[in-house]
Amino acid sequence: MNKKHHIHFAARPLSAAILMALATPAALAAVTATQLPGVGYVVSGSSVTSTIAGNKLTVTNATNTTPIIIQWGGTAPAATAAATINGAGTAGFNIGQSATTVFAAHQRPPSLTWTPPAIRPRFSVP
Repeated sequence: MNKKHHIHFAARPLSAAILMALATPAALAAVTATQLPGVGYVVSGSSVTSTIAGNKLTVTNATNTTPIIIQWGGTAPAATAAATINGAGTAGFNIGQSATTVFAAHQRPPSLTWTPPAIRPRFSVP
């Protein structure tokens, strides 16, 4: 009892969408060797600074008391808490092989309280 089964797949919107999603990575541009993350919107945390020196991006949380949340690329959120990070760069979080990205927290110098020890003279009797 050998029956032949024929299965036919109809083109459906979902299957077309899955096929296009799987083909998308090949269509994306390659990351350059010196590419830094770009178009970062600070969604939470207001005291954020960033600097670019050569192939190095440094993002610093200046207060070190509130965590920061950054959205890289995409559409700007309705409310941003600080200036855009590397707004002239390529949108997204891509780091090239010759580039460096540093996330830092502002370090306050430790406060030291020093109390001098009490001076207790020692006397010896001959």
